[in-house]
This record gives sequence, structure tokens and C-alpha cells, in this order.
Amino acid sequence: MNALVEFNREVLAKTSEIKSKVEARRDRRGFISYTSYALPALTQLLREVLSEDEVDLQLIERSKFGDDLCLKLPRKLKEHGNTVYIREYVPAIVEKLKQNSELSNLFTAINLKGIYINLQLSPTALFKWLEEVSRYGKRYGESDLWRQHGVVCDYSSPNLAKNLHAGHIRSTVLGHILCNLWEAIGAYSYRVNHLNDLGGVGYLFEGYKRWSELLPTRATKGAQIASLYLLFRSLQKVYDEGAPEALFNEIRERAELCFPGIQDAEGFRKAFAEYAREAIAAQDKLEKGDEEIATLWKQFMGWSLEEFQRFYDALRIHLDFVIGESFYLPGGLQLIEEAKAKGLAVVWDDRHIASLTAELTQLRDDGTIAPQVFDSLVAKAIQDKGATVVPLANYDRVVILRADGVSIYTTRDLQAVRFRSEFFKAKRLAYEVGAEQKEHFRKVFEAARILELCPPETELIHLSHEMYIDAETKKRLSSRVGSEGIERLLVSTIEYFRSKYSKDGEFTPEETAQIAHQLGVGCIIFNDIKKDKKYAVEIHPDVTKMHEEFERSGGAYVVYSACRARSIIRRWGKDLPAPSTLLEGLTLETPEIELIKQIAEYPRKVAEAARTDSPPVLVNYLLDLSRAYNSYYAGYPVLKGDEIHLHRLVITEAVKRVLENGLRLCQTECPERI
Repeated sequence: MNALVEFNREVLAKTSEIKSKVEARRDRRGFISYTSYALPALTQLLREVLSEDEVDLQLIERSKFGDDLCLKLPRKLKEHGNTVYIREYVPAIVEKLKQNSELSNLFTAINLKGIYINLQLSPTALFKWLEEVSRYGKRYGESDLWRQHGVVCDYSSPNLAKNLHAGHIRSTVLGHILCNLWEAIGAYSYRVNHLNDLGGVGYLFEGYKRWSELLPTRATKGAQIASLYLLFRSLQKVYDEGAPEALFNEIRERAELCFPGIQDAEGFRKAFAEYAREAIAAQDKLEKGDEEIATLWKQFMGWSLEEFQRFYDALRIHLDFVIGESFYLPGGLQLIEEAKAKGLAVVWDDRHIASLTAELTQLRDDGTIAPQVFDSLVAKAIQDKGATVVPLANYDRVVILRADGVSIYTTRDLQAVRFRSEFFKAKRLAYEVGAEQKEHFRKVFEAARILELCPPETELIHLSHEMYIDAETKKRLSSRVGSEGIERLLVSTIEYFRSKYSKDGEFTPEETAQIAHQLGVGCIIFNDIKKDKKYAVEIHPDVTKMHEEFERSGGAYVVYSACRARSIIRRWGKDLPAPSTLLEGLTLETPEIELIKQIAEYPRKVAEAARTDSPPVLVNYLLDLSRAYNSYYAGYPVLKGDEIHLHRLVITEAVKRVLENGLRLCQTECPERI
């Protein structure tokens, strides 16, 4: 029996079961029509009335412009220019707006400002917008824009027996929030943890057999094999350098523990070479399905996943599918043979190198390419000799099988594209992975198109991010320091908020612990997602400075704002009236009008953040809404003694709901009270 084949059958069966659950979970939530919301509905109505597909409708500030909405037709403007547009089209647009009873009832004024048609909303229209929030409640902002649209998102993706390093941690946060956003606009988000469960595992098997007694006894099994990985890598680095005496002396003590009886660098070289041979043999046994090795391998995976789960649990993050590289190995090897049979992949030999060199020589001689480019391309061509490659555009190629017949990441990644496309029927295959993998994914995606591993309309996208860096040196955090630093930072930030809320004795220890955890996690996440992914996230080695930075990042500020609004509603303690019942004799203040408009913008902001793969769009919206509400609250009392303003309570409830809903999408929980 091939143990690896049997294991993969189990993985496939479990994956099928989870896929059904994910889809059922999304379907149970139901779908809210995007055009049932005020601003999308108004945009759609304008398209119909004006017989235009492209209508630009933006909110503007009444305090600055005297109106609430700005309307223009971009295509008409581009086709005819400002002068003709203003002279011929603007009057026609205004006339159509006035003639339509549904539109004319929404606006109290229509004002012309050059190419812009500014619209002033009626109080009735504004209060109808507020009613949407209470109607949809916790689901306000969700829509059906991507209904039946599947997105497979590969994120986190740690390595067996290693700590989660900073890159994995950022990938985990960003990938999970992107999936939240896609689900919010109707998509099936398939959250995939692509575990690197093959790389170097032979060294771990052989090392565990030899050195398990040397591992820290009080550590978890996951921490033990992570220590084992660091141990063998420290030995391997010296061996790969040729084990000169100076380097060997730096590791002599641990080398003598690992290889009893060695007396010098030469003895170490021989002992490590013998260990490496046994490790490679163990790896080969695993890939051929040896039951004993596979049993140990599954134990290692279980231990590692338990270790990773501690971090996922701390952030309340879950990944639905854990599918290791090993699952794609058999299909990847088959894919190579199929590609060779079709002539889409070749074994790169001297003939290919000579032909390419001749072509490049001609291009160099006629000045099409620079000599440096020529030298680089020829050197790469020689380097790939003996490997199986897929030729790409621009004299490039991607290796899919090494010259020694060993499969590589690319082999499995190509099979993963094929499997995910066929199994999930997804319209998007997204990879939330660090920017340093840009070139790898460029080649994988190009090869996938050539090999026709997915339909042409399937989107293959690398959602790259920059890394965590040291705030003082501006250097990238190393893998180990990054992992330990982020985990330590999470613990210290939670403790920072715990001490802050335990001083006055207002909260029980249980409440304090919960508040501290929610605020600590929320601050770290907001600090991560507030910036565009293309920018690095700075981590201060001084945790006090980092806590101050977290406070400035805005996560706690949005949470405080939501809790302030919640406390006001709790003080009221009664059911709120329908907004439409409060209109008679009511004059809305300008800040109130602006708040209602901001609230109505929320569904469009969720849609924009999801469709552009950009969490900062949502984060900055929540910060702006929080600032607007806090400024409003300071100048316009909601409950003050016997003075009760019911319409302000309704606005406060709507603000609370939007902030809570937005925080939930940002994987941030809002305490019941703070």
C-alpha cells in the first residue's frame, strides 16, 4: 500500500466535505441586492432615466458646496469635451431629472457648477437611507455583487517544523480579511492553507531519529521539531561552506553532541554527509509512500499545525482547507509527462542552449539587447541544462523538474492551479504571498496559461505584500526574530490594555481580559491593514513605542467610537422609533446630514474594498466615520439630562451598527463596553 496515496485520498474526501460546508454556510447567509441600497439604487435609476451606462455619482459636503451629490456622465464628457457637454448635455440631463417623479421627490434643489450637476437631498430621502441600516442590521453593507463567484485564496502557508515568521503572519492577516470582504459581496471564499510539508522533511526524519534526546524536554512537540529544524540548518550551513575550521569551531559543541566521536572539521564533514544521504533516502521513501516514514511525517504535521493554531486562535482566524504540497506531487509529476507529450515542455539540452545563444547573439550584435542582458540570458540557459522546462516569452523559461529528476515548488504550484480550477470552479485563484515571490508567480501563471491548466477567463492573481521591518534600522525582520517579535508584541499589547482597564476596578477580571484581548488584537490588525500592502509595516523594538504607534493607527479609536455609541443606546434602554416618524417639524443640522450620507456610503466602500482587494479602503472609511461622529457628538448632545433628541439616537444607532459591521470585516471584535 502506498501510504502517501492513501493519505491524499483522505485529504481529497475531507476537502470535498469542507467545500460543501463552506458553500452551505455562505448560502445560509443569503444575499442582499446591491441595488437595494440607496446610493447604488440611485445610480442605477439615473442610468435608466438618462439612458447612460456610465454615471458618476459622488458625495460632496453640503458645508462646502451647498449640496449633497455631484453627478456627471464621464463618457459623454470625454466624447464631446467640456464646452459642448455644458452647453448641450447638462440642460438635457437637468430636464430629465425634473421630469422623473421618483427623482424629483428625492431632491430639493438642482444646481449647476460647470460640468457638474449638484443635487441637494430632501430630509425624507436622508431618513429613508437611515432606515436601511435598521432593516439589514448586522448584514448592512453586504451585497450580491459576486454571487456564485468563487475565490480560492492561498494565504498563511507556513512550513512544516518552522515557526510562523513575519511574512506568514502578515499573509495570514491580509488573506483572511480579504476573504471576509469577498464573502461580504456574495462570493464563496475558499480559505486555503498551502502547507509546505515536503521541503527538507527527510532531514527532519533522520534528525529526529538521531537527536530527539537533545531537544528541549519542556517544549511542545511543535516547538521541539522547530528546534530540530534550526539545529540541522545550523549544521548544514557550515557543511555547505565546506566546514572550514573557523566555522566548525563555532558549532563544535553541538556538532559533537550530534555526531559523537568526531574530532575535527573533516570528521564533521564525513558525518554530516552520511546524515544527508540518509535524510535524502528518507525523503525518497516518503514520496514513494513508505508507511513507517509517512506515519512519522503525519505526526510532524499534526504537531506543527497545533503550534500554528495557537496564533490563528489568538487572532480568531480560521482557514477552511489545509492542503499540503504533498497532495499536488503525484498530479504534478503527471502534469510534466503530459506537457512533454504535447511538446509544451522539453528537457533543456545543449541543442536548445546553442539555438538560443545563436538567436541572442544576433540580437546583441544588432543592438536589440545590451551585452549585459545577453550574458545574463546565456548564463541562465546554461544553468538550466538537463532540467525539464516550459519555454516562456522573451527567451525565458520556467523549470518544472530539476536535472536530477527532483520535483520543485513550481511543479506542485502548477498542479495546484489545475486542481483548484477544476475542483473549486473558481473565477479567481488568489495568492496572498510576500512581494519577494513576484517573479515566481509571474512564471507559474504564464506557464499555467501555456499548459491550459485553467479556463482563459480564470483570474490568476498574486496579491503581494511587503514585509515587517525594524522601525529603527528599516531592515527586514529575520524569520525567527519576526515570529518571536510579533508573538511577543501581541502578548505585550494585550497586557498593556489589561493594565489600562484593571486600574479603576470598574470591570471584572474576566471582562478586563476580554477587553484587553479584543483591543490588543484589533490594534495589531489595524496597524497592519491601514497601509497599502505595497508598503512595509514598521515594528519598533521598543514595545512602549510600538504600543503608542498602535494607539495612533486607529484601531482602538474606531473601537472606542463604536463603544461610545453603544453606551448611549444602552442608556436609552428602549426601542428606537422608525426614522420616518421623526420628520415632522425637524430641521437637520449640517453635521447630521453629513453623517447620514457617510453611513449610506458604507455598502459602496465595502464593495470597493472587496473588488480592489484593498482593506485600507474600508479602514480609512471607518476612521473618517469615527472622527465625524465624535465631532458631532461633542457639539450636539444626544441624551443630556431630560433633553432627548430621538433623531440623534437613530443616527447614533446607525453609526454604531456600521462601525461594528466594519470592525467585524476587519477581524476586530468590539467589547460590550469599555
